[in-house]
Amino acid sequence: MVLSANRVTMKKENNNFIAISKYVKIILILACCSAFYGINTILNYVITTVWMLMALYLIKKDDFWTLFIPLAIFENTIFFYFTQYTVFKILLLVAVVKILLFSEGKIRLILNRQFIVFVLVFLYAILSLINVLPSTISLIICLLTIFMFCYSSYKMQDYSFFNRAMFGFVIFSVAAGVYGMIHGNTLVVQQNGIEMMRFCGTSSDPNIMGYKFILGLTALLFTDMINNKVIKVVLATFLLIMIFRTGSTTAIIGIGMVIALWVILQRKSFKNSIILIISATLFVIFLLNVENILMFLASREVIFIEWERLLNQYYDLIGGDISSATSLRTDVWAGYMNYYWNEQNIFYQLFGGNISNIYGIEKDFAKMSWVAAAHNTFIDILMSVGVVGLIILLGVFVIGLKNDFVKYVRTRDSLSAMKIAIKIITLFYMFALSLFLSYGFMIFLI
Repeated sequence: MVLSANRVTMKKENNNFIAISKYVKIILILACCSAFYGINTILNYVITTVWMLMALYLIKKDDFWTLFIPLAIFENTIFFYFTQYTVFKILLLVAVVKILLFSEGKIRLILNRQFIVFVLVFLYAILSLINVLPSTISLIICLLTIFMFCYSSYKMQDYSFFNRAMFGFVIFSVAAGVYGMIHGNTLVVQQNGIEMMRFCGTSSDPNIMGYKFILGLTALLFTDMINNKVIKVVLATFLLIMIFRTGSTTAIIGIGMVIALWVILQRKSFKNSIILIISATLFVIFLLNVENILMFLASREVIFIEWERLLNQYYDLIGGDISSATSLRTDVWAGYMNYYWNEQNIFYQLFGGNISNIYGIEKDFAKMSWVAAAHNTFIDILMSVGVVGLIILLGVFVIGLKNDFVKYVRTRDSLSAMKIAIKIITLFYMFALSLFLSYGFMIFLI
């Protein structure tokens, strides 16, 4: 399943990592445990114990930091024994211990100016939440989380770290699908007269889950840690099914983007790629129809809802009804931008101070007729840290993308290609979802 270390890997491999075979086993164990969390209390305690033991086992190594990337998928799912705190939050405290006791000297954040600016902007956004956070502990956890993912994204510039972290992300994406199926985690919504059950995996939002599945699919296609074609096809098929079941138009469009980026950046044969795309699509449709046939035999009404919804949105688009085609997103965007330009003074326009998605636009949010999440990360950033913060964050993002592209042109390696693909996919999602201050989103910005 896993590639042996080649010459390139050996040159870049860091001695502060455990053997790759051990790391793969640890990720597989943690992913399997996470997938079955929540079945019963005793099993939950066992799974929590396994997580803590593995974290302590890795605490002296850089592999410890890689756990925060895949754990972002289960961030609010796995709790620390009988407490209200998640394992993710407990590991933040363990991370502080690691920094104090096991860091090789001081953490050299000064080496990366982008990183420092990035952290400062996010800290400002978090500090603007002081008046609405329920407790000092919540604020401390927020600050630690911001630091953790900023530091993890900084570490992801290291070859070995990024390679391992994204392998973990693939495996945990699959585990999230299994978790969602076990618990029947779906959201029933009605849109354009169509009622559908949208799969949520480990999230409460099928669109956010679609983003994580898309990132998992991207990492799977580009990673060099899974070289068995059969395993790769099986995992890709599973993730494709999960993406379709989220009912997210953005995610389904994202599939095409991922495959196009894979063909272009990995320089795949166009003919073979087309055959692969058609075969994968037909296989997924077949599997989904098998499910529908079984439902029909059980005398239940069957409508291929995802495709019907897509067709309706397509007809809305060509008919000029942009609002319906974007699930009313353009109306929400217009409402936020009207608030930004007409109901805020110059200070708020420049530096923000309103949290547009998580806590609402302070007291004014409640009286607005277009109350809804912004469904646009650029608007979230604009409302949170103003146009100055937006320019800074976009600058950091563009510089990081340029550096990845320069490295890719020079080396043509798969990891540089993966970074570029992930950032482009993330940029696409920033137009359609509220991702700002989402911890799993931050790690892919630098």
